[in-house]
Amino acid sequence: MRLTLDTETKSSADLARCGAHKYVEDKDFAVMLLAYGFDDKPLKLIDLTVGEPIPYEFREAYADPHVEKWAHNSAFDRIVLDKWLRLTSPLESWWDDMVLCAMCGLPMGLGAAGAALGVPEDKAKDREGKALIRWFCQPYRTKKDPTPRWRDPKDYPEKWEKFKAYCLQDVEAERYQHKLLERWRPDEVEHRGWLVDQKINDRGVRIDVTLARSAMRIDEEHKADLTEQAVALTGIENPNSVAQVKSWLAEQEGIEVPSLNKKVVADVVAQLETDKAKDFMAIRTELAKSSTKKYAAMVESVCKDDHAKGCFQHYGAGRTGRWAGRRMGAMKAFGADKMGMSDEDIVRAVDLWRGAHPNVVKLWKALERAAIRCVVHGTPQMSTIGNIGFSLEKGILWMTLPSGRRISYFGIRYAQGTGKYTKGKKVLSYMGQDQQTKKWVRLETYGPKMTENLVQATARDCLRDALIALDDAGYAICAHIHDEVIITEPVDGRTVDDVAAIMGKPPAWAADLPLRGDGYETEFYKKD
Repeated sequence: MRLTLDTETKSSADLARCGAHKYVEDKDFAVMLLAYGFDDKPLKLIDLTVGEPIPYEFREAYADPHVEKWAHNSAFDRIVLDKWLRLTSPLESWWDDMVLCAMCGLPMGLGAAGAALGVPEDKAKDREGKALIRWFCQPYRTKKDPTPRWRDPKDYPEKWEKFKAYCLQDVEAERYQHKLLERWRPDEVEHRGWLVDQKINDRGVRIDVTLARSAMRIDEEHKADLTEQAVALTGIENPNSVAQVKSWLAEQEGIEVPSLNKKVVADVVAQLETDKAKDFMAIRTELAKSSTKKYAAMVESVCKDDHAKGCFQHYGAGRTGRWAGRRMGAMKAFGADKMGMSDEDIVRAVDLWRGAHPNVVKLWKALERAAIRCVVHGTPQMSTIGNIGFSLEKGILWMTLPSGRRISYFGIRYAQGTGKYTKGKKVLSYMGQDQQTKKWVRLETYGPKMTENLVQATARDCLRDALIALDDAGYAICAHIHDEVIITEPVDGRTVDDVAAIMGKPPAWAADLPLRGDGYETEFYKKD
């Protein structure tokens, strides 16, 4: 049986800034609406603001480990319902439609995923929902009184009815999209990896709040001192004002500066002639460096037990499935164009690199050829190097990794390219999120990019399997950074060598992979 659900809640805490775990600790936290449905049966809505009881059928299913619970970003609903109902739902019975969307190469947002899938309007997320959430779920404050105040649903009956309809529509949209994607649901191993991720996020990592606040205080004092120096040197009222700095440089140096962002500051400094201007820009650069945003994020998200939780997003990196942190042309990407290299120089450098790594280049070409054959003929293909499989299902190109997991290219095509170097040539392209604009657009891909996806995704699966093995062995994992795992263990408990032995064991799908684990013991996390 499948239980699909959605909640609408309120809290004075800023969810985006502090995360769900701290959000539910707020004194104003409450669940206002609960919408749910079993399988394809009619949906039900419970209005908790008027005291409607949560039905026994829901409580029973919520506690039943054999009933699958599905929601979009299900961690949030699980956390808020566990808190509100004072009833712990078995973690292994939870699944996440947001992760399913990501696995299929779709946007993680419910509305954006629906738009990409082309779902009909009556099955899509209601676009008016954001305004209603701001109206009922977030407090408002006045200039005279900063105390958070709430709008009572009884005072806005029409808006409240729309909000109730919005909550139901979210569940309808989730169910409809789930049907479209269910055939690609996570297998047992991938779901197990997600469950470990949930445990890590629930456990959290302990924060030295005193240290973080002290660092913020020292930073403020340092900024004040630098600002005083800058004002004394230039007479500028606000050294952080771009307009004032531009005006001062024009007067002092006689130069017009189009911008002062990080990318051009070095070029601006190179044009300066007077020591006064050079000293000022050095101070301003130091002011820009002096940032405690990470410390502020830690303090803002830390829970009552001094742990920051919910810091990792499973499948946060599109295509590869790598984790992403929460809150807290290859040559050009490395700055070749900033080192005075022309396009011709870059081409020569790339050619030299390819000549020095012929086997890598062969893998690029083998992957690209196999992918093209799969898209053109619509039949499964295997690369001649690496034995990497490709299949085409419902417009999605799937690449099968050595682990058996598949990564997706949604809306795959093999057609005329539109890029600077591909115009007039037939290339592979798929729908994805542009890393700069964050818009859902068509992206071109080719052998080297597919190889990068393959390598990163395989490394991710090595970490996934290590996390599962450590969890099975009873280790309390509180965080992970790239290929590092942070574990809390009693002083007289198991050793680094014990952990390294588990992490250094090759996965079953790559028995001959040369892996080695290493580590260190420390009271505070630090870079090794």
